[in-house]
Amino acid sequence: MPRGSMSAQIRALLQGVDRATVDQGCELLYAMKEPSLVNAVVDDTRFDDSGQIELSLKLKRVLRREHAQHAGLRLALLRVEMEQIPPPPVLNLPEAKLEAADARALALSAGIAGVRALDLRYNSIGDDGVRALVSSPHLGDLVELDVRYNGIGDVGAAALCGGLPALHILRLQRNCIGPVGVRALSGRGGLRELDLRHNPVGPHGATALAGSARMSSLEWLHLYGDDVGQVGMDALAASRYLPADVRRYWRGRAAQ
Repeated sequence: MPRGSMSAQIRALLQGVDRATVDQGCELLYAMKEPSLVNAVVDDTRFDDSGQIELSLKLKRVLRREHAQHAGLRLALLRVEMEQIPPPPVLNLPEAKLEAADARALALSAGIAGVRALDLRYNSIGDDGVRALVSSPHLGDLVELDVRYNGIGDVGAAALCGGLPALHILRLQRNCIGPVGVRALSGRGGLRELDLRHNPVGPHGATALAGSARMSSLEWLHLYGDDVGQVGMDALAASRYLPADVRRYWRGRAAQ
């Protein structure tokens, strides 16, 4: 059967009035194991409670068995689950084998509207994935973004200087962000917590952070001494803009 006909048949079954018909639609979608088809069905279907629960359970069985081969299917399942009202305040997708294309699909999904914390640790979304998230029309309420270990460089860091108007917590540990990217990030206001550990920030990056009035909102600045060097530690300790507690911490580190 052509793919379009199969998709239409599954949609019709999922919108059935009785549980047996919905179950049949779930079985067909489960058997297909095709992320693009699942996404297409999710785009056009509103599941009643029984259909949603059944579909989620069946797709989860696929994921437990084949998640390494079907990373896109995991994202498709997420979209199904986000059809619930209200949306979950926290979305956890660490180690989901997500790449830039997956981040773009996620960013375009209306199901993420209302999400306040997004955990994408240990994936591979890179700069393009970050740019997609920043450009999302649905992440206006996002307060916390965790993209540690994602191969993000200066381009992605620069993208994070804008968008995501509610963002207060940004975790970027173990990426590839150097002084250029840090200088761009230093222009972002409103952050309460910034994690840049294990990035090649260097003294120039630390000096940019220390010299930015927009960093005055920071309550936590996570860096290691080796990330910034002695000159960088001295700059952070002497900053005119960083809060007193942050400066005090770096004075102690610089004196060691």
